[in-house]
Amino acid sequence: MAAFLDSMYSLVLSLPLTLAAFVFVLGVVIAVHEAGHLFTGRAFGIKAEIYSLGFGTCLWARTDRKGTEWRICLIPLGGYVKFAGDKNAASQSSHEALAEMSEAERKVTFFHAPLIARACTIAAGPLTNLILAVLAFGAVAFVQGQPTLSGQVGSITQGTPAEKAGIKPGDIVTAVNGAPTPAAEDIIAAVERSRDTPMMMTIRRGTETLDLSVTAVLKSRPISEGTAHETYPVVGFGFSTAPENIFYVPMGLADAVTNGFKVTYKVAEITAVTIKRMITGEEGIENLSGPVRLAAISGTYAEDHGIEGLILLIGFVSVSIGFMNLLPIPVLDGGHLTMFAYEAVARKRPNKKVEQFSYGVGLAFVMSLMIFATLNDVAQLLFK
Repeated sequence: MAAFLDSMYSLVLSLPLTLAAFVFVLGVVIAVHEAGHLFTGRAFGIKAEIYSLGFGTCLWARTDRKGTEWRICLIPLGGYVKFAGDKNAASQSSHEALAEMSEAERKVTFFHAPLIARACTIAAGPLTNLILAVLAFGAVAFVQGQPTLSGQVGSITQGTPAEKAGIKPGDIVTAVNGAPTPAAEDIIAAVERSRDTPMMMTIRRGTETLDLSVTAVLKSRPISEGTAHETYPVVGFGFSTAPENIFYVPMGLADAVTNGFKVTYKVAEITAVTIKRMITGEEGIENLSGPVRLAAISGTYAEDHGIEGLILLIGFVSVSIGFMNLLPIPVLDGGHLTMFAYEAVARKRPNKKVEQFSYGVGLAFVMSLMIFATLNDVAQLLFK
């Protein structure tokens, strides 16, 4: 009970920072997502009536020269762009309103835009999220540098060449065969080049510098699922992964952007695998995170890592929201794109009643999922 009360007390004290970090992270991700819809739609001549960050009570509103009302609303859990002719925030068409419009007014509605224009406008939201993630991960890599593991020995496997040569935990491998090895990857590359020929490892142990002769042994492993095998050299020590053994190597702009693409792809891959595992039952749905846990993580990132941590979190959240929005669930962007795919193949729009029913089911599913995730978040915080 005392631990629970301490946890609640700490939570209350950190609440202002947590809320500010949460609104910042989610606000940036949502703003970029909705901006993708807005500006792509405008590029195709579709009139946007409302661009809203948040739902519920409007806290601030301004109308620009193109007739779009920009809003900031009370509940920061989403956003939307309402195009001309839309019935609601989910871009569901108002057929009644469309029927009362003049021909000129109908031309700038989302409903009467060409299929390619509607598809590009919808796809632009998730796409801009992925671009934001690349920029976020790339920016942190450019400013911070590439995290690199040093050559400090963390563990020794008994009976291996490393133990026989006298290498001990805490030793730092500074060179192999006279070539400097500032990073763990340099040592691994040197061992792979030497294979099973003797190599001289220069070791720093406290104030001492030692030269130890080490000869790796070759082991065999299968190549993929085939019958062929390959050999690889083994020395027998692992590297220490303690925070103090990680240093950062400066990165150029091109390398940083490339790193942004790689990290974004990896995060998207992990997200896809996680969703697949949840659908197939390999992973419990209790692992689903909602806004409460995101708020808690935002506060932790802000406190422990500052603005760089929040930018990294923006990248992670942006990939997740972009990817989740591509799921073929009505009311989400993926649901719209599924409808457009049907339209392209069948050469006709989906039946109005089918469309309305699917939107109702999709909305109920998304709301149920959000409620479940929120309750799951609260349970995790209270009973962890």
